[in-house]
Amino acid sequence: MDDKNNRYLLFALAAVLCFWGINFGLPQAVHADEQAFIKRALRFSTGDLNPHFFVYPTLYMYILFAAYGFYYIVNFAAGNFSAPSDFAAAYIRDPSHIYLIARGIGALCAVLSVYVAYLIGERLYGKKTALLGGLIFALNARFIEWSHYAKSDTAMLLAIMLFFLSCLKIREVGGKKYYILSGLFMGLAAAFKYNALMLYPAAIIAHFMPQPFSAITKPAARRHWLLALSAAFVVVGFTVGMPYWILDFGTFSRQVAQLVGFLSADTEFGRDLSALAYLKLLVYWGGNTPFLGLMVIAGALAVFLRREKSDVLPAAGAFIVFAGCSMQRIAQGQYLLPALPLFALIAARSFFVAVEKLKGNRLARYAFTAALSAALFHSAAVAALDDYALSQKDIRVLAAEWIEKNIPENTKMLVDTYGPRLARSRELLLRQYELASELGHHKKDYFKLQLDAQTGKEYRWYQIERPVVNIPEAREYSQIVELNVPLSLGVKQLSKAGFEYIILSPPMEPTAEEKKLDAELETVKEFSPARPVPPLRTRIKIYRLPVVRK
Repeated sequence: MDDKNNRYLLFALAAVLCFWGINFGLPQAVHADEQAFIKRALRFSTGDLNPHFFVYPTLYMYILFAAYGFYYIVNFAAGNFSAPSDFAAAYIRDPSHIYLIARGIGALCAVLSVYVAYLIGERLYGKKTALLGGLIFALNARFIEWSHYAKSDTAMLLAIMLFFLSCLKIREVGGKKYYILSGLFMGLAAAFKYNALMLYPAAIIAHFMPQPFSAITKPAARRHWLLALSAAFVVVGFTVGMPYWILDFGTFSRQVAQLVGFLSADTEFGRDLSALAYLKLLVYWGGNTPFLGLMVIAGALAVFLRREKSDVLPAAGAFIVFAGCSMQRIAQGQYLLPALPLFALIAARSFFVAVEKLKGNRLARYAFTAALSAALFHSAAVAALDDYALSQKDIRVLAAEWIEKNIPENTKMLVDTYGPRLARSRELLLRQYELASELGHHKKDYFKLQLDAQTGKEYRWYQIERPVVNIPEAREYSQIVELNVPLSLGVKQLSKAGFEYIILSPPMEPTAEEKKLDAELETVKEFSPARPVPPLRTRIKIYRLPVVRK
């Protein structure tokens, strides 16, 4: 099979792994970050394009807004929608179509990122190394996980890969065009996620690296003002994707300052030695075993022994991102995403260098190749099983169906963060709508839609109060119109307040909170995933509270 066919197989594999399972959890919305993007994108239809929320940049939200607009136009032309209110009602009844559009865009960006990573590897090391590096990258368990979400991570990664490709062109031929493109792609990447900026030093390194002898460019093309031009286009690209950093600079600067402080110095949710969390992510590159991960780490470290000029840019980029992430107290695996394709490429290069050095020892060479092949096959099998598990009916859907069948309408209950989302009673929705209207909160429109379009069984459900990992301003703003009740009130107080059920969503390992409830209450139903994979690594337990006689 020739290189072209192998390349097509790589992209086909990436497409299967990234798209398979994007229906996870639906029609239940199980990931809070997805809602942050989707609901703001939908809210732009009111005419206010200011998100009033800058913890996340806005470019992905604007792309979703455009996609939803196109979706509405197509359905309007087909006669499925006669007015925007039909679109809104369809979203309230079943948000699956809205989530699938957003997740599909994320999955597409992930597949294209694999393609651009292949181009980078081909330019640095040749087709064979590019193919292996692309395969190692495509089989990263966390990359596959993040490709399923309606979030900006994979869109940022695609822009980052295009930025890095531009950096290679700066190193090879110079030229104003590539400095402009490097800045523009980096600005767009930062308009997807701020942490993309960690990789910008790659452009500076590329600028100061000596050009290959094959480059047909005069030394004058390396004038240092081109770096300033690149930096200027970072601002241009960022502004294109996030214009309200200027138009609402007060809110932007205040929230970003809080975000920087939160990531670097938070003591409530932060942790020391974040590097260990990111190192663990690399070790478990292929999922639940360290086979492929240890090979990737060994291959990445081998660049310090090899000292080839072709390794300088990818290795510098990978280790800069790793070091930048490790300096933060809030460890989130997706922050390391820009480094993963670079680690994969330099590891693939190390593999072929090792095979070449073992040329005289056929047995060792075959053993080494077989070990890598086994690790790749194992990682592919794990990824396929995880995607299959995600594509099955989620336990939240099963729990919601069981509740609607077995628990009377209008029952008062307490539901955990990752419990089933049930239709809330009009009484409680009206309370939320009135509070949001009084405060001028953006969720008032969402509560109004629910009041107008909601159908089916309704329940008086409140949410268990949990810590919200976010900057203080966003934490307070997001929770002020929610109906939260702490479990710490105790079983007697909750029973006196009229609660009849508690729906807990504990992790797979029993917690002290769960054990306490097990000792005090009757468990009427439990749901567990057949294969616990992110983001579905929780169970659901339904407890009945004792009736308090008045």
